[in-house]
Amino acid sequence: MKVLSRLVVVIVLGLMGMTINAEESSEMAPRLVLADSTGIVHVMDTASGEIVTALDMHEEMDEAPRLYVGPSGQYVFAVLRASNMVRVIDSGYADGVLAEPTLLDFTLQTMMPTHFDIYGENIVSFNDGDGSVTIFTEAIFNGGGTATTFFTGQSHHGVGVMVGETLIATNPTTEAFLPVGPAVFNADGEMVAAFDNCPGLHGKAILGDGRVVFGCDDGVAIISRSGDNWVTSKITEDAEARIGNFTYHDETSVLLGNWGDDSYALVDVDAGTITEITLPLNIWLAPPAFNPLNVDEVIVLTQDGSLHTVEATTGEVVATAAEIITAYEEPEDENARVPRPALSIAGSYAYLSDPIAGTLHIINLSDMSEVAVMELGVNISSIAILGA
Repeated sequence: MKVLSRLVVVIVLGLMGMTINAEESSEMAPRLVLADSTGIVHVMDTASGEIVTALDMHEEMDEAPRLYVGPSGQYVFAVLRASNMVRVIDSGYADGVLAEPTLLDFTLQTMMPTHFDIYGENIVSFNDGDGSVTIFTEAIFNGGGTATTFFTGQSHHGVGVMVGETLIATNPTTEAFLPVGPAVFNADGEMVAAFDNCPGLHGKAILGDGRVVFGCDDGVAIISRSGDNWVTSKITEDAEARIGNFTYHDETSVLLGNWGDDSYALVDVDAGTITEITLPLNIWLAPPAFNPLNVDEVIVLTQDGSLHTVEATTGEVVATAAEIITAYEEPEDENARVPRPALSIAGSYAYLSDPIAGTLHIINLSDMSEVAVMELGVNISSIAILGA
């Protein structure tokens, strides 16, 4: 029955229709990689709206992969936390040429890979199951190379950040699953500095000057290099809301974080301030994303299913694509798992999934018009954009 249901999904995807004019089609990313809640990854050509192939990440269990485009832009990593592994997809897109996508034989086996980040050529996986950090490059499955593993001391929900050749990971505590601050490791894997000034640490951003900002229960912590040493400072905030995710733009040096239901946070690290930016509607559970067409603006998804263009530092709503997807309703059971939409932005377009209706929506950010709606019939949980 499980194999049959997946076959039906692939057929539905293969027959879906999409109407996009030639000019818009040529400006879009040539391929999208879409992960559904059953563990199947679908590679779509945007010009035709057709699924090129569907790849099963884990035939023995259903798990929604989280997708990340690798440094070269050719490979996509499917992170399967519950399955303790990371699979690699050759997207078939390289140097402007489209070929058949394939699932590589290479599999990275780790203990609950969770936070997964790309820093230049380095790929960093923080593994909650044992608190380790695995660092590797695409060379590991493309002609050579090895993975290096650093250990923080115990399992916890942490993160690894590369600043040059230095790894800044998280400092765990036996009292909570979230860490209490950042820790610095040298190339030999030795912890050379550890701090405990950021209880409940979650979320990070690397500023243009190399400083790293982390979200804490009581504000944000900043770690930076001072000569041969690393030091930290703190912006304390006693509001009920907390920052757990950041968005940063190098060009404008604007740092934003998620913050409560109807607002986000504007963080000025130099001034040592956190300012609440309030919006008319409740925000989806994610920080704003900067608009590629105007770096002074952000794209915000609100719980009524609308997508907005907003002035980043004032919160003024500039334009709205109203009720694009099904509205989100907070479950009464705090432990209930509610399907969440996936939103990815590149070039002039936003790609947004509706997990309730089983659709994928493409929005032109220049005028917030809906370019296409695709009937997928499955819950798309993650979107990777290729060639944008």
